[in-house]
Amino acid sequence: MATWEYLLNVTGQLVLSVVFASIVGFERELHGRPAGLRTHILVGVGATLFTIASLQVAGTTGDAGRIAAQIVTGVGFLGAGTIIHHGSVVRGLTTAATLWAVAGVGLAVGLGGRMIYTALIATVVIWTTLTIIRRIERFLEGWRDSRELFVTCTNAKKTLRQVVDLLDDMGIEVRSAGTSAGLSGGVGTLAISVYRPGGLDIPELTGRLSEVQDIVAVEWR
Repeated sequence: MATWEYLLNVTGQLVLSVVFASIVGFERELHGRPAGLRTHILVGVGATLFTIASLQVAGTTGDAGRIAAQIVTGVGFLGAGTIIHHGSVVRGLTTAATLWAVAGVGLAVGLGGRMIYTALIATVVIWTTLTIIRRIERFLEGWRDSRELFVTCTNAKKTLRQVVDLLDDMGIEVRSAGTSAGLSGGVGTLAISVYRPGGLDIPELTGRLSEVQDIVAVEWR
C-alpha cells in the first residue's frame, strides 16, 4: 500500500472513531457525567490507534493481540475513576460501562474492513441503551412499589428526620434508612429504602423533597 493510501485509510479510521465516540459522549455530556464528550472521543481514538499499531506490530512479531488486549485493562482503570462511592451510594457505573463499550467500538474501527459495520451497529446499540431504554426505565419507575432513594444534603441528621416525617405523611413506608455522614450530622448522602403498595408518584415526591431546605440533590434507583 502506498504511503498516501495508508495515510488516507488511517485518517478515515480515526475520523470514524471520533464520530462514533461523539455520538455516545454527547449523551453523557448532556447529563453532566464525569466522563463527557472529550473523554469518550479520546478513549475511542486511543483504542483505534492502539489497534492499528498492534496490526502493524503483527507484521514483525506475528501477534496482533498483544497491544489490543491491553486496551481492556487500560480502560478498566479509567472507568474505575468515574465511579464515585458515598457510603452505600455508588454513582458512575453506567459511564464506566460506556467508556468500556466505546473502547470496543474504537478497537473495531481500528481493525477496519467489515468490522467498521460492527462498530456502527455497536454505536447504535450503545446510544439506544443510553437514550431510549433510559426512557423506558423511567416509564417503568412509576410501576415499582419499592425504590431506593438517595438524598444529598448539608445536614444529614436534621434532613433524615425531615425526610422520614415527609414520607410518613405521604403514606410511604420506610424500610431502611442510613447516612454516609453518620447520625452526628454534617454533609452527606441519605440512603433510604421506601415502599408503597400501588407504586410511587416519583415526580410529586421529588418535588416535595426538593422543598426541604438542606437537600441538595435527589436520586432514585
